[in-house]
Amino acid sequence: MKKNILYLSILLSISVLVYFVIFKNPNSTFGVNDNEFAYEDTAAIHKIFISDVNGTHLTYIRNASNWTMQENGLPVRRDVIDIMLRTIKNFSVRYPVAQSALESSIKDIASNNKKVELYNEAGKKVRSFFIGPPSPDGKGNYMLVEKAQKPYVVWNTGFVGSLETRFSADINEVRSRLMLAIPFPSLAEIRVQYSDPTAASFSINVQKPDSFLITNLNTHQTLPVRLINKEKVFEYIDFLKAVYCEAIIFNEDEKLKAVSTTPFCVISIRLRNGGEQQMKCYFKEITKRSKSQSDAHGTPRPYDLDRFYGTLNGSNEVYLLQDYHFGKLLQTFDYFKK
Repeated sequence: MKKNILYLSILLSISVLVYFVIFKNPNSTFGVNDNEFAYEDTAAIHKIFISDVNGTHLTYIRNASNWTMQENGLPVRRDVIDIMLRTIKNFSVRYPVAQSALESSIKDIASNNKKVELYNEAGKKVRSFFIGPPSPDGKGNYMLVEKAQKPYVVWNTGFVGSLETRFSADINEVRSRLMLAIPFPSLAEIRVQYSDPTAASFSINVQKPDSFLITNLNTHQTLPVRLINKEKVFEYIDFLKAVYCEAIIFNEDEKLKAVSTTPFCVISIRLRNGGEQQMKCYFKEITKRSKSQSDAHGTPRPYDLDRFYGTLNGSNEVYLLQDYHFGKLLQTFDYFKK
C-alpha cells in the first residue's frame, strides 16, 4: 500500500513538473502556431524523434533508400514509416479544447503523452508536438504544440481510433522484418541441405546470368541443362532479394527451446564478393494457434506445418518464419526439372 502511494506521488509530481516547466514556459523560441501539427511535405522530413513519459525514446533517420534507427543502425519497417508519415501529412484539427476543460486536458497530456519532433535535411526542427490520450468519442487525440498553452483534438479526417499507436518508440516493434536481401547479380551459389535423408537436398550454382548448375546433394547427380526449368530457377533466385520473417522472438525461454533441436534445414548462400550467409531452420511445436493439429487419420502432428523458427549467421536472435512466405525457399532438387 505504501509503495502504491509512493508511486502515485512520484507520478503526480512528474506530471506537475511537465505541466509547469514544459507547457507553461513563456520563454519559447520555437516559433510555430499553436494549431500547427500537420506537415504536408513529408519527403522533406529527414529525422523523427519520439519519446514517451516512461523515458523511452527512438530516433528515425532517413537514408538514401530506407529509414534506420539512429540508436542502433537497424532498418525500420517500411509500413511503420509509411503510416507515420501519412498520419503526419493528414493531421487535421477537429476543434480546440473548451476553456472549461483546458486545465484538465493539459494535465492529461502531461501524464500520458508521446512527444514527436520532426527535422528537415538541414537539421532544423520543423514541428514539435505532444500526442496525448484519445478524445472521449475516439475520433482523434488531444494534442499540444510544444510550448503552446492551447490543446486541440486532432485526427486524420474520417479515421475513428487513436493516433498515438502510430508513433512508436519501441525498437523491437518497429525494426524491419527483412532477413535476406540478395540481388540476383550478387548470388554465386545457394545450398539447401535437409536433415531428412529422404528429402532431395540441392544446390544452385550461378555460372552465368542464364546458366545454372543444379546438383542433387544426396546423389551428387547434376540436372542436365535441357531439363532445367529456367523460369522456376529465376523465380527462386529472385525471391532472395526480399525474404522476411513474421516476427522476432524475444522470450528467452522460447528462444532456447527453439534452437535446442537439430535444424531440419540449413540454407547456405555464397556471394560473388566472397561473403557468406547461413540460415538454420527448426521445427516449431504445435500450439493452440496452429491451424493443423492432426493429420487426416486424427494423429496429432509432431510439429507446426505453418510456422517454424530460424536463425541467421550464427546470431542468437531467433525468428518466427511462415511456411507461406519463407517456405518458397524450401524446395527440392526435382522442383527445378521441366
